[in-house]
Amino acid sequence: MEERNVKISLDKAREWYNKGGELKEIALSAFTEKEITESALPNTWQEFCNMYPLKSTEWFINNDSVLKAVFVPEVSRYNTRYSKDYRNVLPSLEAAKAHLAYMQLHQLRDCYRQGWKPDWSDYRQVKWCILFDTDRFIVDCSLNMSVFLSFQSKEIAEKFFENFKGFIETAGDLI
Repeated sequence: MEERNVKISLDKAREWYNKGGELKEIALSAFTEKEITESALPNTWQEFCNMYPLKSTEWFINNDSVLKAVFVPEVSRYNTRYSKDYRNVLPSLEAAKAHLAYMQLHQLRDCYRQGWKPDWSDYRQVKWCILFDTDRFIVDCSLNMSVFLSFQSKEIAEKFFENFKGFIETAGDLI
């Protein structure tokens, strides 16, 4: 079989690398993985929008709190990510569900706090928190490590955990 050398640009190598498979291997034969990935990181939101077009796997939460796909590739001719219009897009349906649960937890947390706010600079003030530990969520105290789901008493934290465990699990690593 005859061999030939082909020149490809770094941008084309990045495109092929992201597609995976044989194209990724060709890209890696021309450039190192470090060259392809490191310099491809955006330094601003605008650069991110220019470098990464919308994908059919992305979702958003609309005004009615309904999860919607960004677009269906067979129907949409446009996949440009505009910096002003696509700030509320999430990379997957699971991420959109997690963020929606997080927003609900934020409102519920403030209700359960009844006006109380943690003072993270005061190590004497005990804060009861819902934390992820190894493989599960737990209620534990914290003195000065800022935790999103923190409460003024153990009883309130446990009641919150019991009532909203589903939201907490859905929010996952956002907690």
